[in-house]
Amino acid sequence: MRTAPGFEAVVLRIQTLARWVLLAGIALMGLMHAIITWAAPGTWSPALADMVNVDREHNIPTWFSSAQIVVLALVFFAIAFHENVTQHRRFATFFWCVCGCVALYLSMDETAEIHEALGDVLGHRLKAAPPGTFLYDVDAFPSYYWALIYVPIAVPFGVAFGWFAIREMVGSRGLAIFGLVVFAFGAVVLDHLEGRYGNEEHQRLLFHLGDQAFRFDIFLVEELCEMVGVFMLIEAGFRHLLLKGKQAAVASSVPDSP
Repeated sequence: MRTAPGFEAVVLRIQTLARWVLLAGIALMGLMHAIITWAAPGTWSPALADMVNVDREHNIPTWFSSAQIVVLALVFFAIAFHENVTQHRRFATFFWCVCGCVALYLSMDETAEIHEALGDVLGHRLKAAPPGTFLYDVDAFPSYYWALIYVPIAVPFGVAFGWFAIREMVGSRGLAIFGLVVFAFGAVVLDHLEGRYGNEEHQRLLFHLGDQAFRFDIFLVEELCEMVGVFMLIEAGFRHLLLKGKQAAVASSVPDSP
């Protein structure tokens, strides 16, 4: 068949384009943040600093991060479509569609700040709880409250995705799982530390090493982990799609037994 080589060529071209655009975008987001927000106060206008600050919302890094997750969703949907058309595997098709929908939700969340809003609602509810109740005790949670809603949902899904990746993504399972871990480390672990140690003024955290004081830009590291993790998942998705295309081509080239 001639369709399989054409399919592989198209996917490879899209993968190469997406790879370089996303890598350049990630580097540019980090570079703009470092150059402008690390400069001495008064060097740049506050409006420009907010426009490139990776920890602010409704700006260039937010748009890029949201667009990157949309690309991930499209890759997942492409895998689901290929599974449905070439192999008619209902469970695999359903799971990849679920992954695509989750990615679309995360993209929307990135722009609309859904988890922050839910965290605020939960926080107000906890603070209004009477003393001695379970909700009153939960109010002592030392970071952003959104984690109390999202983590119980995200952990089972992450385990399911890891199991599915090990089972299905033969050629890219390691990259997919590592990308998910890197993303979760930034989105959950570093975000928890950010909320625990305070960031009302969006200032870099101050640490002391002996007599030397230095500031750790946890916001930049957090967002870079999320962007790099999503990039790894996109790359793993493309590799898996290419592998499935090759398998379909081999299967179609074998004549049916009489």
